[in-house]
Amino acid sequence: MGAADGSLQIWSGNSISKSSKVHNSSLNALTIMKQVIVTGSKDATICILDGSTLHKLGQIDCKALLTDSVRPEIEALDIFENRIIVGTKGSEIYEIKSSSPIESTD
Repeated sequence: MGAADGSLQIWSGNSISKSSKVHNSSLNALTIMKQVIVTGSKDATICILDGSTLHKLGQIDCKALLTDSVRPEIEALDIFENRIIVGTKGSEIYEIKSSSPIESTD
């Protein structure tokens, strides 16, 4: 679950089992593929995390990448093979391609 302070919280029953601060502003979107968690934030960044440890594997600065965006804050995202599909606060949809599929290194 994403929190307003930019933390990602993993719950076990009624309590938080893991928490990690991954963004500088509210965590608005997340998706999981295998053992990889991809998060998007109001701070206009996308973080790629190891699902077991919450260790940051990579980060994309959408303010720098999406230069034509009216409002690059991330509102929604999904992953498919080597692409991250991003919905922004400006009601824009972008496809960000990677040179390799986004998946766990396990």
